[in-house]
Amino acid sequence: MNQSDIIRLRADTPGCSEVLHFNNAGAALQPKPVFRAVTSHLELEYRIGGYEAKAQSQEKIDHFYTTFATLLNCQPEEIARPHG
Repeated sequence: MNQSDIIRLRADTPGCSEVLHFNNAGAALQPKPVFRAVTSHLELEYRIGGYEAKAQSQEKIDHFYTTFATLLNCQPEEIARPHG
């Protein structure tokens, strides 16, 4: 990672200009794409309900676990999932 990568990542994480945050294991500062994904899903839940939003998003959720498993060199079933 070079200096321009760091600058780009910090620009994409607005909280970096407000605070030094060393507790990234449990409550990391969210970059803009994560914030947009979370708020988008919450808006979907607000409009159609939690169970329906999960069902509508299931393909994206499964894709995440497949992609993340590839990154970790494991099977998707080996990654913990929340209940529900």
